[in-house]
Amino acid sequence: MNNTLLTKEIAEEWLAGERDNGLSSFTEITDDAAEALGTRDGAPCLRGELNLKGLKTLSDFAAKALANNPGMLNLSGLSCVSDTLIDALSGHHGTVLWLDGLVVISDSHAKALANHKGKLFLCGLTSLGDVAAEALARHAGDLYLNRLEVLNDLAAEALAKHEGKIYLLGLTRLSDLSLASLCRHKGEVRVPRGQEVRDLATGF
Repeated sequence: MNNTLLTKEIAEEWLAGERDNGLSSFTEITDDAAEALGTRDGAPCLRGELNLKGLKTLSDFAAKALANNPGMLNLSGLSCVSDTLIDALSGHHGTVLWLDGLVVISDSHAKALANHKGKLFLCGLTSLGDVAAEALARHAGDLYLNRLEVLNDLAAEALAKHEGKIYLLGLTRLSDLSLASLCRHKGEVRVPRGQEVRDLATGF
């Protein structure tokens, strides 16, 4: 028996409240299990947070199925994703999407994820290009980029146009120009120690 494979039977037990343990320890998932977790008797599953952060791989079909879940979807175990998988996840119908396992993000993936409507966690990113930043600025929800240590001036200028909250709790330095750009953001921009960026008089 494969104890790391999340099957439809296990998914249905969890949905019925018959399983004490969560689902975060599984590293693989079958397509029919994903379909069960995404929908329940033809209607969206309302189980709340779907914590599948242990998954290391995910088929395109499974991604599309899980995207139907209207709750919080945690897929932070994924470190490598295809274009079709990102396209599927960008259509997630829920309130929060965690993809903290991504260390880098391509411009095309950033453009796809900009279509997501809820909170977007990309706390594994260690760098962010100008085009990707411009794309994410169009995302209609809060952005969590807490592992970024440096943000260049063009990326900061792009993110300043974002309309939701931005979390940059990992920044270690920020130029005066970048600081000025982020201060023009119309909402909250959180930097290390939870400070609001407007509270900073100078760069790091």
